Parts: sequence; structure tokens; C-alpha cells
Amino acid sequence: MKLKTLTVISFTTLLVISFMLNTFVDKKTYRDLQALPSLPRPIAKEMVLITSAGQSTDAYMIKDIANKLMLHNFFMPQAVEPDLENINTVVFVAGYSDIGEKLQEISFQDEKKRIDKLLNSVKEKEIPIITIYIGGNSRRNRKTDMLLKMTCKESDYIISTTDSNYDQFLSNLAKEHNIPITLVEDIRDITEPFVSAFR
Repeated sequence: MKLKTLTVISFTTLLVISFMLNTFVDKKTYRDLQALPSLPRPIAKEMVLITSAGQSTDAYMIKDIANKLMLHNFFMPQAVEPDLENINTVVFVAGYSDIGEKLQEISFQDEKKRIDKLLNSVKEKEIPIITIYIGGNSRRNRKTDMLLKMTCKESDYIISTTDSNYDQFLSNLAKEHNIPITLVEDIRDITEPFVSAFR
């Protein structure tokens, strides 16, 4: 009787261990495929249009990074469809800023309409899209999330920071739309994944 009980316990233990190992492997495999340190091969090329999605000043930071990397780019925070001429890649830097929109004398609805029209034109022209969000946890809000949903679902690559993805919002968007995503610990680490999209 004791031997039978021990056999049942051993078998049950093996099943539990096997389940745990399989779960770990599945999660690791998903994580490795989903969150990349950088892209294994380029998906974009110059000339690059860098525009804002929400009018935060983060777009200016990405412009500076692009310039340091010597990526040929046009910086147009309020880019519209005619600005796509001779453009081979569009970078949306997401992040809602009430102050930014007031300075540009536009409303949130105006910004959404601009982005929607621009996205439609970009898709028609089959231009690669990269979405970048570096605003972190503190600047995530309903309006920023709306803008991220708009741009991320049409993107070919998403770059953000780990604290921006505190609730798995960005990684879930990437998973839902089968888009590679890179999450970096610090804004200064954006350079490597960003340049990997081009070279």
C-alpha cells in the first residue's frame, strides 16, 4: 500500500514538474520572440519623416538621436499627407501633451484626425512605420493610450521603455498585431534598436 502511494505521489510530482517546465519554456520562447534587443535585419530606409502623435516634446529627442546617428530625416511634428513625398520611413513619436497642443493651437480631435489621415496615406504608399514611446509610466494616460493604439497597430516596429510598459499595454499591442517590440531600460538605450531598423 505504501509503495502504491509513493508511486502515485512520484507520478503526480513528475506531472507538476513537467507542467512547470513546459510553461517556463513557452513563456521564455514567447518573450524571446516578442521582445527583441534590436532588429536582426533592417526593415526601413532613409529618408525618414519624424512626426509627433500627441505633440509631446519627446519627438525632439528622437530627432536629436536620428541626427546623431546621421539618419537623413525631416522633422515635422505636424506632418500631413503631402509631406510624404520622397519619404521611405515614418517614425511616430507618441505622447499626449496638453501644452504641446495648445502651443500648436490644435485640439486633441484635430491631432487624431491628422494622424488617422497620415496613417492611411502611409499605408497606401506601403511605407514602413516605427512607433516610439519614451514617456514612461508617469505620462501614460487615456489620450496617450488612444494615440498608441492608433499608431502601434499599423507599425512595423515598436520601441519603448520598460516603465512605459508597466501594465503590459505595449507588449499586448505588439502581440495582438504581431509586431516586433524592443523595450529598453533607459531612454539613452534607444539608439541601438532605433538604428537597427535602418542598418
